Amino acid sequence: MNRIASAGLAATITLVCQLVNAQQTDNSQQTASSKRNFSGALEEVVVTARKRAESIQETPVAVTAISGDDLRAQGIVNTTELTKSVPSLQINDSTSTQIFIRGIGQRAGLIRQDPSVSVYLDGIFIPRADGQLLDTIDIDSVQVLRGPQGTLFGKNNTGGALVFTLTKPSEEQQGYVEVALGNYNDQRIRAAYDFPVNDDFYTRIAFNSHRRDGFIKDLSTSNNQSVDRLSAIFQTRWLISDELTFDTFTFLGKIDERYPSYHCKLVNENALFVNGLGILWPGDTDPANPRAYKDNCAANDRDTLPDLTTNMGASQRQTKKLDTLMFGATFDWALSDTHDLKAIVGYRDALKTGPQTNSDDAGPEEYQKAVILGEGDQDSLTLELQLNGSVMESRVDYTAGVFWQHEYKSETFLTSDPIIGVDAVVLAGLLGGQYAGTPPSLLPQIIGTPLPIVAALLPLDTRQNFEIEGQTSAVFSQATWHITENLELTVGGRYTEEQRESKLVTQIADNAAVSAIVGADPRFNTLYPDLAIHTFNGAWLQDPIRIANQILKNAVGHPDISSPLSAPKYDKRDSTFSQFTPMASASWFVPSEWLDDNALNSLLMYGTWSNGFKSGFLEPSGQDGLVVVDPEKLENREIGVKIDAFERSLR
Repeated sequence: MNRIASAGLAATITLVCQLVNAQQTDNSQQTASSKRNFSGALEEVVVTARKRAESIQETPVAVTAISGDDLRAQGIVNTTELTKSVPSLQINDSTSTQIFIRGIGQRAGLIRQDPSVSVYLDGIFIPRADGQLLDTIDIDSVQVLRGPQGTLFGKNNTGGALVFTLTKPSEEQQGYVEVALGNYNDQRIRAAYDFPVNDDFYTRIAFNSHRRDGFIKDLSTSNNQSVDRLSAIFQTRWLISDELTFDTFTFLGKIDERYPSYHCKLVNENALFVNGLGILWPGDTDPANPRAYKDNCAANDRDTLPDLTTNMGASQRQTKKLDTLMFGATFDWALSDTHDLKAIVGYRDALKTGPQTNSDDAGPEEYQKAVILGEGDQDSLTLELQLNGSVMESRVDYTAGVFWQHEYKSETFLTSDPIIGVDAVVLAGLLGGQYAGTPPSLLPQIIGTPLPIVAALLPLDTRQNFEIEGQTSAVFSQATWHITENLELTVGGRYTEEQRESKLVTQIADNAAVSAIVGADPRFNTLYPDLAIHTFNGAWLQDPIRIANQILKNAVGHPDISSPLSAPKYDKRDSTFSQFTPMASASWFVPSEWLDDNALNSLLMYGTWSNGFKSGFLEPSGQDGLVVVDPEKLENREIGVKIDAFERSLR
């Protein structure tokens, strides 16, 4: 299936109103941008990739840092657009959020799977992929760290981390407003304002609204790939004393938009559901020439449709809805000139509303579908303690801490197939190979019949209500030893323990009840109720497969579930996954005197060995209940070089 790339704005008008003075930046929190000064040299970029402020050119970590000013200058208004400026970062916002760094990420957006790339907002870990695509509302900086980040950041991961830092409230009363207009009725407004209460307590409120009509026309429904996002952040900063600072933020977000469309491309006519099984689909009226599945795909083939046009059918569910409440609080306590204690508490409550279609066939007919039904809950509570400091006369810098998270998630998932048609010989072969308990007397009876046959040989409906309750506990530490002025060694490790408890309620189609409904129609005769096998008192030209499916759908009356369901089957399991992930890094700053009379102004060489870990989980295995999926582990080895050259005009 192909996905159409999004179209950019044809025209943009931006109005910026600076309400008071230029906003001052807290250097302890921010990541500076790279800019040229009047001498032509690039300014220093300060990052906090190792939990302390240091020059990006002196940090032996593969990191890209972008300031809030640069985000606005480059037109980056949400996380997805970071791919414009960050190498090796790929973000897809389709029917599920997909973030990849160096090719490592998570394709499926189901709640049972943790993301491979961690996203943090002011130190708060965002556990679900649905909420990771933040609008860059009031962002002071973003850092993209490549490779596993197991020893410094709250949640162990295998791919990397995106670290967002908010613009903090200031002591000055000031703010800004930005407005942008574009084609497809694009409307965007962003605003922020600082309200200092007194000399020790500051507040800040920021607002973002972005709406745009969909630009991919679907022949059956409305336009897709629209944007409708509303978010607001309220922050406080309390300077309790010279040593203690207390920061909070409250984030409210609402998304109500349409996913991108997709096309269908038939790459193998002998595929299982095309010709591989010899089965017939609704619309097939000639058993000697089954074409319905192929014609359904061809009706939504990109090569036969106009540009930016799809034909996915009236049954598609492209709506994306997500309501999010997020709260974060950070206590930062300077214990001494060389030691700092930080406590970070985060809470997130999100409600994801379906249904959403992720059809396998991608044509306008409603053949096979996978749908998220109803509302899914996502609740998480995180706590992180960090102790940062220096010992041995600042020759050793260290970070140590603990991380804890509790999370609850729920989701209701439906997979469906229609009643299909077969000729007698094919059906006999399917029954003989797949159903060993079929009465021998039945096969000759079926083979001998000249009438069209319809049957529930594929699972008609499987509805699964899935709940996960998980707890993560971790202890981590990392230390850097400055062996000499130019040589340093970093070692670290993290022990992680993940506890997962899953509950699964499964209901499948009741084929006996299906047979009672279809068989009650005088046009059908029931042969085998357990597989809802019926003969049709007519000809294939009458499309008996579609008739049988329509009879069933009318009787059930549900917009998504097309067959009566059996009694629920319950399954409950729990598992614990644990892992120790060490890392080591060595870096060498080439002495500056070696670079005299050379084009190079600075040269850092480093090598890193690190490990990542992503928790296993419990996966529904069709109708068989829960099975354990092992954790994902990664070993990373890299060599890096960082250079400033030509009077620091090239980095």
